[in-house]
Amino acid sequence: MKRKGQKIKIMIILSAFFQFSTIFSSIAFAQSLYTQKAADFFNYINQYRKAADVPTLEKNGNLYKAANNHVTYMNYYRVSQQQQQKNNRYFTGVYSWDRAAYFRYQYPLVMEFVGKGVSENPDRLDTFIHNPYHRIFWLSPEYIHMAFEYKNQYSTFLLGGQKVKEDKIVIYPNEKQTNIPTLWSEGNGAELLSDTTLKEKNKGYPITLSYYSKNTIKNVEAVDVEVKDQLTGRNIDIVIESQKDNSYLVNGLLIIPLAELQNDRTYQVKVIGKVTFDKQGSKEIKKTWSFTTRPLNESKMQDTLGEWSEDIIHSLYKKGIVEPKRDKSFLPNQVISRQEFAKMMVKAFHLPELKSKKIIFKDVSISNPYAKYIDSVSEFMQGYEYQFYPTLSLTREEGIVIVMRMYKQLQETTTLKSQEDKNVNHFSDLKKASTWAQPSIIEAQKIGLVQGREKNQIIPKENMTRAEAATFIYRLLEMMEKSQTGQEEK
Repeated sequence: MKRKGQKIKIMIILSAFFQFSTIFSSIAFAQSLYTQKAADFFNYINQYRKAADVPTLEKNGNLYKAANNHVTYMNYYRVSQQQQQKNNRYFTGVYSWDRAAYFRYQYPLVMEFVGKGVSENPDRLDTFIHNPYHRIFWLSPEYIHMAFEYKNQYSTFLLGGQKVKEDKIVIYPNEKQTNIPTLWSEGNGAELLSDTTLKEKNKGYPITLSYYSKNTIKNVEAVDVEVKDQLTGRNIDIVIESQKDNSYLVNGLLIIPLAELQNDRTYQVKVIGKVTFDKQGSKEIKKTWSFTTRPLNESKMQDTLGEWSEDIIHSLYKKGIVEPKRDKSFLPNQVISRQEFAKMMVKAFHLPELKSKKIIFKDVSISNPYAKYIDSVSEFMQGYEYQFYPTLSLTREEGIVIVMRMYKQLQETTTLKSQEDKNVNHFSDLKKASTWAQPSIIEAQKIGLVQGREKNQIIPKENMTRAEAATFIYRLLEMMEKSQTGQEEK
């Protein structure tokens, strides 16, 4: 009997050891798989965090156990949700912080992002950054740990940490960051906007400023905020949301451009805000920074290759100022219509869309796809007796007058300085120009905006080509850039 009892005990011990070994091996395998997969995610998100000047995220075994538990729960019940139901199998806590505490994660802040049927590639993290309501957590210096796990279609990210020891402002886009999208793309949080009228409209890329403190923050509010096109000095129309407006915003400001930003353009953001603490009063914060949007196109239009205007057209093409006329061809030697030139001007100089929808020109209907550009440029292209003649070709003298009007306005509103007069002979055919155009032609020649054609002729009445129109605009933009950087030619 004694031998039989000892035998049973040995069998029980061996069985328990085998079960423990199996469990341990499963955990070890899961940890190994987690390490391999998670490494790419850590590297990817930490590139964002380094650029934002916040600490990189690190692994934490206990936080991983909580992530593994919840993804197992979701996979078992075929649900994608942040909460677990009591008395269900695999239940370890209703909320993510409960489950983290169950697995002895010792930090108080825990945030979870769950998904179903989403990409397992690291670039999936881009969607969290492009969504401003998620971004404020992923770029938060308060979070110092991350855990990731997936099973079948279900996945979860856990962020964990604690309050910062020193107050910090975090912005996005970052200072001098490049290649920023121009548009707030669909599915990246726009549905959470408190202003329902904005949800269906095209909006520029969302800008955020968040404030993190060792003290409890009650609210962050905007005192004075502006977004400016650095080249033209024009302020961009914006809407601002804070936590008071939208509970999804935590300790931050969301700045929303009301129209798509221009491509390959630098924008300056200035924020004066007020942080109100729960018990420590309030303080003023100030932040100024700039970022640059991504180019629209890197390739050149095939029919511009080898043309004298090739580089000029490509420069404007990257910025979205010019576009193909037919298929993928620019048709540089074709004449430009007045409405096409109007669109170029609006794109180049960031002219705002008029808020009033009244008809300015009798021959421009609301259904005309160029109507909004024609209205925006009406200060510079004035038409004749309330007629714009949108499809009429633009003459060279008209184009020069229009660009010179813009030049004079930019002198008043930006850092553009008066250009040094060149010692040149007037165009030999200047008298053939209309009397109203001659002063503009003379001044444009003096500052180097227009150089004429052969035999020192301007040929004022001839129709302007698309390449010539692009060149006039390019030269004025170039003057502005040189004026900004203090590199004007002396």
